[in-house]
Amino acid sequence: GDLASMESRLVAASRQGPTYLIVITAGRSADKVKGPAERIRSQGVMVFAVGVKNSNKAQLQEISGDPVRTFNVPDYHFLKWIKNDILRQICGPEGDQFGSMQIFMESIVKQTIVSRSSTRFGAILYSDDPEIKFPLNKFYSRGEVLKAIKALVPPSKNTYTGKALNYTLQFFNEEHGGRRSLNVPQILMVITDGEAQDHYQLEGHSNQLRAKNITILSIGVKDANMNELLIMAGSNERVFFVEDFKKLETLHKNLSAVICNTTKLSCKPMDVVFLLDRSGSIKTSNYQIMKKFTAEIVNSFKVGENLTHFGLAQFSKDPEDEFYLTEYLNQKDIVDKILQLSYKGGDTNLGKALHFVKKYFSTSLGSRSDVPQTLVVFSDGNSQDDVEDAGDDLRRSKIDVLAVAIGDVFDVQLLQITGDPRKIINVGNVKDLPGFKKKVVDAICKKSDESEDEPIVDPGKSDDLTDEMSLYTNCTIDIAIGFDISGGRAFSVPLFRLVSPLQEIVRSASTVSDLCCSASVQTRISFSIIDVDGSSLYVTDFETYNEDVLRKVLDFSWSQATFFNSALLKYFNVEFKSKSTAKVKVSLYFCQALIADSEMLCRPTA
Repeated sequence: GDLASMESRLVAASRQGPTYLIVITAGRSADKVKGPAERIRSQGVMVFAVGVKNSNKAQLQEISGDPVRTFNVPDYHFLKWIKNDILRQICGPEGDQFGSMQIFMESIVKQTIVSRSSTRFGAILYSDDPEIKFPLNKFYSRGEVLKAIKALVPPSKNTYTGKALNYTLQFFNEEHGGRRSLNVPQILMVITDGEAQDHYQLEGHSNQLRAKNITILSIGVKDANMNELLIMAGSNERVFFVEDFKKLETLHKNLSAVICNTTKLSCKPMDVVFLLDRSGSIKTSNYQIMKKFTAEIVNSFKVGENLTHFGLAQFSKDPEDEFYLTEYLNQKDIVDKILQLSYKGGDTNLGKALHFVKKYFSTSLGSRSDVPQTLVVFSDGNSQDDVEDAGDDLRRSKIDVLAVAIGDVFDVQLLQITGDPRKIINVGNVKDLPGFKKKVVDAICKKSDESEDEPIVDPGKSDDLTDEMSLYTNCTIDIAIGFDISGGRAFSVPLFRLVSPLQEIVRSASTVSDLCCSASVQTRISFSIIDVDGSSLYVTDFETYNEDVLRKVLDFSWSQATFFNSALLKYFNVEFKSKSTAKVKVSLYFCQALIADSEMLCRPTA
C-alpha cells in the first residue's frame, strides 16, 4: 500500500534527475509489493530493500529487483554496516572506482594476521593535500581495520603524489605506531590512477623513504604513468599495473610473494642447524611433511653471507651429514637440497646424533662464534639411547636447543635435550605441522633477539611499548567459541535465532576486569562452526571484539547438525596450538543439551 501511494511522487521526481528509494522494513508486507515496485523501477528509480530482524527475503528482492540491492541485518544497530555498500552504488563510476580500491585494500588485510604485536595497518588519502585517515597504532584487529576501510570517502580534485610521499615520511615514526626500532619491516603501498602533478618531487621523496628502509609498492590503475611508478618503487619487481579498476580487485594475489619476501624476519645474523629424525618411528609420509615444513622455515628467513646460515644433519641408527653452515648461502639452494633428502628408517639413536651434530657449531666447519647458535631437532623423542648427557653438553656450549615434537611424543627425553619445557613445541599429529610454522620461526628468531640488551622502561612513562610489555606479555586471554546444534532443529535459519543470548555473552566476555595484572584486558575471540568429522564450516580468527564479525556469525545460516564430540575437541586443540599465543586460553561451547553419555567424546570420528 505504501509503495503504491508513493508511486506517483517517485515518478515525478525521476523526471527531474536520478532518484533513489531505500525501503527499510522489519516484517512481511500484508499486501503485494511486486507490482508497485516494478512500476517504480521501470521509471528509472533505483530501489534498495533493507530487511531487519524477521523481514521476508523473497519480498525484499521483489522490492529491489536485484539481489545486489537487497540487504538483511539482524538488528537496527547493524544498519550502519551496509551504509557504504549502498552509497557505492549511488555514487556512480567514481564511487565504483574507489570501491574497487577498498576491495583491494580489504583483500590485503584479510590475508594477514592483524594485532598490536603482528601486522599493523594505516591509511592516508591524498589529492591536493594528504590526510591521515587512521595511523598504525589506531586499530589492532582485522575487523577494526576492515571497518575503517569501509568508512573511507574518496578524495577528489588533483593528484599531488610527491607531496603525499613527503607527508608519509612521518607516518612510520613511533608516534604514529611505527616499529622501526623493533626491526619490523615497513611497507608503503601507493595506489594511483593518474600522473602526478608534482612529478619532479617523486624521486627525492621516494629515495628518502627507502633510506629509512621503507619498501614502496607502486600500484597503478588505468591512466597511471609507468615511469612514475618505477621511480617510486625503485624496482620493476615492486611495480604493479592494471588497465581498469575491476582488475584491481583481484590484484592482491600478485602481491603476496613480494610482501612475503619483504616481511621475512629481520633477525640478527645467526647459525641454525636442523637435525631430522628419519628413523622407523617416523613414517615415510610423515617424513615428507617434515621435509617440506623445514624448507618453509628456511623460506621465512633472510639468508646470506652476513645474515642467517643454515646447516642440516639426519639420523636413524647412525647420524649422517647433509650440509654444513657455509655450504649453501643461497636460499633456493638450501630449499632444493632439503626437498631432495631421502628417508631411511631403522633404529632411533637420538643421543648419538646429538653428540655428532655438535661439530656443526665449530668454527672449523664454518660456524660463527659471534652470532647466536641454535639447533632445531625434529623427533618424537623416542630414542633407544641416552640423550641427557648430549643435551647437557650442547647447552653448556651455549647452543640453544629447540625440539619440534611430532607423533607419539616422549616428553621426558625431549626435556632432557632442551632443558626447558618452553623450548618444546608439541605438535602431536604431524599432519598439523604446517600450522606451527609461525611458532617455530618465532622460537628460532627469539634466540637472536635475546642477545640484545633488554629495553629500559621508564616506570613513569606510559607508551605503546610499555603497554605492550605489561598487558600483552602478562595478561592475554583468547576465547574460542563453538556450537553444538544437534537434531531437532530447523535448518536454513540464522544462528542468532538458535543461540539467542550469543550477542550479549560475547559482549560481556570481550573485556575482563578486576585482574591483578591489569585493570582490564580485552580478550580475543574466535568463532568456529565445525562439522561432525572435525572439518570447518565457518571459522573466524582470534581478534578483539568486533561487531562486524559478530554480525556475520549471527547471520550464518545453519544447514546441518553439529555435535559436541571428540572431533570438535581435537579441532579446538589444534586451533589453540597453531593460532593462539595467549597466556590464558578458554573454550566456550553452546550446546543444545548436556551429553547423556560422556563416552561419546572418546568415540572415533569419520
